[in-house]
Amino acid sequence: MIRLGLVLAITAFAPLAHAQDAPKPASCAAPSDDNLPATWLAWKTPQTVLPATDAAKAPDVTPGHAYALTLSPVAQVLYPVLADKPPIANTFGGLLSLKVAEGGTYSIAVDDKAWIDVVKDGAIVKSVSHNHGPVCTTVRKAVDFKLDPGLYAIQIANAPTADLKLAIISK
Repeated sequence: MIRLGLVLAITAFAPLAHAQDAPKPASCAAPSDDNLPATWLAWKTPQTVLPATDAAKAPDVTPGHAYALTLSPVAQVLYPVLADKPPIANTFGGLLSLKVAEGGTYSIAVDDKAWIDVVKDGAIVKSVSHNHGPVCTTVRKAVDFKLDPGLYAIQIANAPTADLKLAIISK
């Protein structure tokens, strides 16, 4: 009888346990940027920037902004530091300069496949996480980095096309 009571009690609470499970992400018929979180609104209005092929000529980018980039063939880019993933022939890349005024976690997001490295003082900064950005948006990939104040290089490689949207979001 006690066993039956225990089984009934567990069964009675099973729906509650199931209700607390994490919800599955919503599926999207088509990605839209209409409902971006406030911290991502810059994604809608990118500024045009031409990434450099040489670190000394890398244009400045800043957190809180989005950029419409026209990349160069990776064979033309002189990467200051070789990444763990080497450049792939017939893909695109470029170099940007990032000045961080306040330390924290920053997300570098793109709208297509691309390899993103952040470099400081000749060394690659390890990423702290990877995700797909806000659900059901055109953000394809977001890589998070913990950055201290200072000057960094952003290396982009292996993008399948020359056109890439990039944003730097403070978390």
